[in-house]
Amino acid sequence: MNANNDIGEINPSTRTRQKADEKKQGLTEGLQNSTHHNKHARIKLRALVASDCPEGQQQLAMTMEQCGYHVTPAFNTLEAFYVVQLSEPFDIIVLDTTVTETASIKNALHIRALMGRKGRVPIIGIVGSIPCLDKGQLMDAGFNELCPLPIQQNALHHICKRALVSQMNNMLDKPAGKEFVPPEPPYTTLTLSVVECETP
Repeated sequence: MNANNDIGEINPSTRTRQKADEKKQGLTEGLQNSTHHNKHARIKLRALVASDCPEGQQQLAMTMEQCGYHVTPAFNTLEAFYVVQLSEPFDIIVLDTTVTETASIKNALHIRALMGRKGRVPIIGIVGSIPCLDKGQLMDAGFNELCPLPIQQNALHHICKRALVSQMNNMLDKPAGKEFVPPEPPYTTLTLSVVECETP
């Protein structure tokens, strides 16, 4: 009998599939816990929230926390870029583009230039009811999704989940025609209007 065919040996392709399945399970649990608001949840997805407007930052952070995310706040998009550089990779980033549009684009591009998971993290842009920027400009800068004001908790939750699922489907080697879609949990509806601050 060939020594390479010992019973305990694991095929490399099997090990790769097991790792992919573990990633799927981890994201599924995180998404479920992020919307069930379970105080005993073991897994919380990490969200970085940035706004140049203090009131907007507080309301964005509160909305994401109510969606079940573990939130790290940043006072502007430039600080968000530095936080991404110095921290463990985040699961999602939410940037308010309504105050400093040019800086939002510049720092989103900086984030996309980072190596590994830090540069691939989904970025959600908060835009005004009448956007100052063309949607194509934001998408070209690396934003995955846009969420208009006034913010609705359930709408922001679904936008974030769609971006996370899209990223996971792109990363995993999945069978053709089969997408990873986590179960749809119930959610609460809460409307919050982020204060649009005037640039000094």
